[in-house]
Amino acid sequence: MEDANEYMRRAQALADKSPCDVGERRRLRLELQKRFGLLEIEAINILNGCHIGNYVDKYYRMKNEIVLPVIDTSDFQMWLNNEIARQDFAANKDDGWSIKDD
Repeated sequence: MEDANEYMRRAQALADKSPCDVGERRRLRLELQKRFGLLEIEAINILNGCHIGNYVDKYYRMKNEIVLPVIDTSDFQMWLNNEIARQDFAANKDDGWSIKDD
């Protein structure tokens, strides 16, 4: 985390305060990417002070081979199926569709 914060401070100290990826800011971004193996967007965000904790956590888990538990999505899937059915029913009802008792 301290390394990421240091790069952010270095970016803030640049004479050109523009967030554009040019000149010294670009060289700083490339250095950060090469040193830590970051994606371009991650390095840009770190220099801009965005989502630093998320990136530190991500690469810490990767480095230490920490696998996040799988979340049971069965409740979500049931809700989604019901929501789709409800919306289909509402759409058909709006079109004049109705169930008739014979």
